[in-house]
Amino acid sequence: MTAAQLCPVVEGVQFLLREGVAPVRGLILRDALEAIFDATEDPQSWLRAFERNRDEIMAVAESLLATLPGQKLVLLRWRHFQVLPQYADRPENPAPSPARLAA
Repeated sequence: MTAAQLCPVVEGVQFLLREGVAPVRGLILRDALEAIFDATEDPQSWLRAFERNRDEIMAVAESLLATLPGQKLVLLRWRHFQVLPQYADRPENPAPSPARLAA
């Protein structure tokens, strides 16, 4: 996994972080991509949102990894971004899209 890609297991985008010589995977869930980065329910929009905000997402993932030494996976949800001032006004619990409610 060298580039960001849709996760085949859960709704989100997976990417690669590095900690020393051991690779660490990152995963940002759909709820964060929609609530924080204004992605839509279309999975391709999740990838676009990730690419547009890659630096910020990677910084948050690396910051979280620093508090979890030895982890092989860093899972990012919307709440990990709410501590940043630019996202403090976002809803605390993003409502699912109508398409998700119908499923």
